[in-house]
Amino acid sequence: MSATGGGAGAGRRVLIVGSYPPVPVAGTPVTVAEVRRAWAAGDDVTVVSPRTSAAHLSVPVHGLLAGRRLTNVARVTGLEHLVLVVEDGFPLPSGPLALQGATAAVLVRALRRFSHVRLVRAGAGTVSPLVWDRLAAAAAEVVEAEPGVTAAGVTPLGPPELERGERPRLIAARLARRLLGPGARGRVEAWGRRLRRLSAGPARFRSSG
Repeated sequence: MSATGGGAGAGRRVLIVGSYPPVPVAGTPVTVAEVRRAWAAGDDVTVVSPRTSAAHLSVPVHGLLAGRRLTNVARVTGLEHLVLVVEDGFPLPSGPLALQGATAAVLVRALRRFSHVRLVRAGAGTVSPLVWDRLAAAAAEVVEAEPGVTAAGVTPLGPPELERGERPRLIAARLARRLLGPGARGRVEAWGRRLRRLSAGPARFRSSG
């Protein structure tokens, strides 16, 4: 792993956005590593994933609505330090260059509201170098991490995240308690309510329970 720039500082409140267990995609172990890194530094961590998982919130910070959704999350949580894990298909689409460029543009605007941005690239081979350079220029730190293995048919945004027999919400709840610690439920529910009030039109948010 290589990095440029300085750290966000110990004892900070940090927002980490990326795929999270139990979703088996390339960015998941990278996000977990970033959470552990922040914990080791004494930071208070809030995790947001693009789909329902053991994260505090699930918000699809993706595509042309990525900037708007990230801004809403920042407004609701009040966090100013961001770690964004980039993988194939998230938050930049794997589609045409024009779509990737437009998504990067709205993300760059959203990143400006944070006092510190750490950008972590977990593979993301489908991202255009020009688009990546534009996004990276908006970050204080740029890191390349070894991506995890993506299960067949699974994406950062869509099913299937688990085998049919493993889908009860109980599993996600147990993971949340183990990975995020006690006392998170009330805060998550409050954030979820505020995000739903902020959402309008196609921009919809879900709390992950």
